[in-house]
Amino acid sequence: EAGAPPAVRLRTMGWSRPLVVRDGPAEVRVGLTPRDGGALAFEISTGTAPGTVHSSGLAETVGAEEPARLDLAGLLATCPRERGPAQVYAEFRDRGLDYGPAMRGLRELRLGQGELVARIVEPEGGGAEDTGYVLSPSVLDAAFQASVALLADTSPATGGGRSAPALPFAFEELTVHGPCAPETWAWVRRREGRGPLDMFDIDLCDGKGTMSVSLRGLVQRTEPAGAAPGTGPETGGNTVTAAVSWVPAPLGAPDDGTGPEPVVRGYLGGRAARHTAGVADLTGFTLARLPDVEPGRVADGAGAVLDLAFRDVADVVRSKPAGPRRFVVLVDDRPPRHYHAPLTGLFRTVVQENPRVSGRVVRVAGLDAAPLERIAEILRAEAADRSADCDIRYGADGTRHASRPGELHLGDGAEVPPLKEGGVYWITGGLGGIGRHVARYFGRYPGITVVLSGRSEHGAASEAALRELRDAGVDAHHVPVDVGSRTDVDRAVRAITEAHGTIDGIVHAAGVLRDAYVFTKDASDLRAVLAPKVDGVLHLDAASRGLTLDFFVAFSSVAGVFGNAGQSDYAAANAFLDAFAHHRQALVDIGERTGRTRAVSWPLWADGGMSVDAVTLRTMRRDRGWEPLPTEDGLRLLGRVLGDAPPHVVVAHGAAATLTAAPTPPEAPATGPVDSAPADSAPSDTASTVSDEKLTERATALLRRVVGEALHRDPGTLEETVDLIEYGIDSLAILDTTAALEEFFGPLPKTIFFEHTDIAGVAEYFVAEHAEVLRTVPDAGASHRATAGQAADATVPTDAKAQADAPATADLPAGADV
Repeated sequence: EAGAPPAVRLRTMGWSRPLVVRDGPAEVRVGLTPRDGGALAFEISTGTAPGTVHSSGLAETVGAEEPARLDLAGLLATCPRERGPAQVYAEFRDRGLDYGPAMRGLRELRLGQGELVARIVEPEGGGAEDTGYVLSPSVLDAAFQASVALLADTSPATGGGRSAPALPFAFEELTVHGPCAPETWAWVRRREGRGPLDMFDIDLCDGKGTMSVSLRGLVQRTEPAGAAPGTGPETGGNTVTAAVSWVPAPLGAPDDGTGPEPVVRGYLGGRAARHTAGVADLTGFTLARLPDVEPGRVADGAGAVLDLAFRDVADVVRSKPAGPRRFVVLVDDRPPRHYHAPLTGLFRTVVQENPRVSGRVVRVAGLDAAPLERIAEILRAEAADRSADCDIRYGADGTRHASRPGELHLGDGAEVPPLKEGGVYWITGGLGGIGRHVARYFGRYPGITVVLSGRSEHGAASEAALRELRDAGVDAHHVPVDVGSRTDVDRAVRAITEAHGTIDGIVHAAGVLRDAYVFTKDASDLRAVLAPKVDGVLHLDAASRGLTLDFFVAFSSVAGVFGNAGQSDYAAANAFLDAFAHHRQALVDIGERTGRTRAVSWPLWADGGMSVDAVTLRTMRRDRGWEPLPTEDGLRLLGRVLGDAPPHVVVAHGAAATLTAAPTPPEAPATGPVDSAPADSAPSDTASTVSDEKLTERATALLRRVVGEALHRDPGTLEETVDLIEYGIDSLAILDTTAALEEFFGPLPKTIFFEHTDIAGVAEYFVAEHAEVLRTVPDAGASHRATAGQAADATVPTDAKAQADAPATADLPAGADV
């Protein structure tokens, strides 16, 4: 018609960086710039001008044309395979895409060969009629979601999909011919022959086939935004395993006195606590009594012990200590090791977050009866020891041992798990990504039954999981249970045994994450994270005591063995599991329990339902040679562990993966003024007489360059007194920036950019703490990555360089494993 409005077209649109909205509203700017021919260039950004650009493209109007008509009936005929929306959204959630009700517009999906047809209904709460939208965001996003479903269906990855979340990255052209109908149909096709790009064309139409929107060249990207070339998973690699055992660890030579002595806070447990005041007087250390752990209330007692230590550690971290701080816990060797094991996870983590803060648990045979002089002697020795060991034991003869992972050869895994005909196997946390993989793996053995449990009541997600397993031939069932509740666990055991006659094996894979650095973590998070691991394993053990089990397996994490920045509570909970496995196996050996007991400290799984950022992947490779564990490798290893294996097995994967690196000193070096920089590495203008003002200039220039690279901004536009949040810095950029700065300075507190929120504050920190390195920082115009290794080798003091060179713990962020 002559009066028909023109069509709206968007071209060359891209999403360069996510926009994250947390508790409060976010101020977003839309910048428009006229272009030739009447087009408008647009940028969507946040922060102080020029700000962080999140999206950009071109908008224009084109002459109205008669909308094309699609043969909807014919398309439906060529797409015969149906998929339920509930199952699709459950799979999205497993991949890290958790859509709320207002964004769940998919009502029907029909798949064909490289194409699908989806029926989309405007979700309640996203009504276009109330907002004036011609193309509702929830309708367009539902079409994008359909392309992700097609991507999973057509990808060659094992299991018919990819574990990393797919996010829209760009499209070539989107034309809006008219408003969408209340019920919209999307025809989605995947383009072939586009190399590494996953590209789609989408048309939206009404029930008669009249097209309202056409979208061409939508690129869905599964690699995290900002990932550099070469940061994707490597192919190949080996799966390596280790067993943790006590190895002789005599105390090293006394400190030469050149470095600062640590400020020590000690704790005494058991009957030795009666000497708290006397030992404090002898040593000059601050001492406290450790809460008792009663056999009938292990979870409460272990939680109270961890809570006390965590609060003290957090206070020290938040005080921004200028010198080393050391926590030493002394307990008698008679109480079971798992009572105090969570402290080792805490101490292994905090030293990664702040190299100045370290700690250890020391178990001493006969400590309860030891005189206070002996207690003081051990406390002084452990406070002065520079090794990174966090778990120490003194035998009755005074010999000292440390708990360390050692190489373990388990041999080939089992393609079919070693189960038994008619067996019934219970998987807690079974609706998670790894839990469902285990259920499918168990289903390779014919005639078995698997029962999946999670905290949620039976619903769409559990029904989708059961349907998927049953379609694969697995006799699968669901029993909701909160493993943190003993009553709930007892009820679940009764329900399973009444329905299936018995339980032959338990896999405990439940877990909760509340990731945050100690500097910012709320102590109330501890109990939430401990509950499924600590309370859960104790409740499962108690409830299954009367059963004849073939195995009892707890899924733990490498975080419990090596620590993990941002996961102090999670590392603590998994350290408990590891120690409890030894305890329970000892009970099996004397006939008080049944079932081979194993704790498996898993790394990140490639298809475990979680993904990590590119910085973390680089850190994993750089520090330990780790890669994500392929699903089949993990499952076959589980089958091997179910047979002849030690109670605790640690796992990693990668061509150069290692689990047995020698411990490194935990303390950061003293950073006071030094007399001179090395003569062969420092330029003539970097002598010790360089003023603080000059060092501040160097630190500021370095920070502008490094932060600018992380934020993809011109360093010259970064003002040193502007809050970095205004420039769009986020957790990924902080990780990248800190990793780059560690190339110069060695291990750094992971919370620098929480403690100091602008470049000026961070520069002040480096002038105060790392002046000797700043004296040899290259010219500000050079690329820091090209010279960082040289600068670090030339200037970092011996102790710090040992930390920088030796393999350290890989950072596995939230949800890295079970």
